[in-house]
Amino acid sequence: MRTGLVVVGIAFLVLAGATVTVVNLLPSTTEVQDRSSLVPQPFSADGSGAALLPGADSASGSFTLRWSSTAAVSVWVYRAPGCERVSNACASGPAVANWTRALSGTWSTTGAVAFPFMLVWAGGGSGAGNISASGVQNIQVKTPMALVDTLVIDGAAIALGIVGAVALFLGLFLRGGVYPERRPTPASAPDGRGSPPPRPPLE
Repeated sequence: MRTGLVVVGIAFLVLAGATVTVVNLLPSTTEVQDRSSLVPQPFSADGSGAALLPGADSASGSFTLRWSSTAAVSVWVYRAPGCERVSNACASGPAVANWTRALSGTWSTTGAVAFPFMLVWAGGGSGAGNISASGVQNIQVKTPMALVDTLVIDGAAIALGIVGAVALFLGLFLRGGVYPERRPTPASAPDGRGSPPPRPPLE
């Protein structure tokens, strides 16, 4: 067995398998950012209003909501998945965030995100004003590799695997040593014959 060839063959096979796995089985992801905004909405000192903040549902991502007002206002944020028009029935569960008589606020969530969110506000009694909001969504999107790149990398990995298999086969089945072992031969006499055996001593 050739230990060196065995080690090289195993290393090549492992490298080829890892390359094929990374290229074909492990998805490549890219972060995509989406923005939404709510134009300034007027409200009276004792008035209220609501609006939907749209987005793309995602199993993994994040969403950050920021709002600001020119007058103190109370604000609530509700989950409203699948809702198309603003109504009290849109709210799914309790408010995920709320502020009382504030001028601005920020709220964020990560993980699975379902849209839309419903923003509800009510005047704080300190006068009329305008409220505006913006949302920033980050989504992890799978980006498949180009076909040509995939074929080139897979071809290189297959070639590497073949070389590794050949090296492993040779390492397992080739005998060690390059030259066969030579047995010592008796010293040759001048006439080309072997030296005669020694005579027994005379009595």
